Amino acid sequence: ALLDGELVVLGHDGKPSFSQLQHRIHAGSPSSVKRLASAHPASLVIFDLLHLDGGSLLDRAYDQRRAALDALQIGASNWAVTPSFTDATGPEILRVAVDAGMEGIVAKRRSSLYRPGQRSREWIKVKHQRMQEVVIGGYTTGKGSRRAGFGALLLGVPAGDSRKVTFVGKVGTGF
Repeated sequence: ALLDGELVVLGHDGKPSFSQLQHRIHAGSPSSVKRLASAHPASLVIFDLLHLDGGSLLDRAYDQRRAALDALQIGASNWAVTPSFTDATGPEILRVAVDAGMEGIVAKRRSSLYRPGQRSREWIKVKHQRMQEVVIGGYTTGKGSRRAGFGALLLGVPAGDSRKVTFVGKVGTGF
């Protein structure tokens, strides 16, 4: 079988943690790889089935590929098939996904074919976006390839009408 999926690392809250995944990806030495694999195991979330028993399923509708994937009845402690819903509304599914810590959902037309490497109007990624006005309170020093600039911006949120700012985190990507 050839599967389509994504690696995730769960945080202490049981929700996907992109920063923990990045730590795993950028681990350099065998000892740090072993330590991080033990402390923060990666899991595979499977989305689709592309080939089975030597035959391509790329020209089959999503419903057919999904039925073949479900028929495999696969899953283990560190890999699982993502749920598929045909009996709920998009907003309901998005709300459940966001509550579970997911960044969003992919709505797939049930008759859609799998088109490797191509974007399609038949698959729509719907991201949950939160917006917050913040104050940049400082920055961290850049390391490695970012040594000449800054590493991350330190962010805060003003506390009511006072001049105090509450630290809420840092951002080091997307510039």
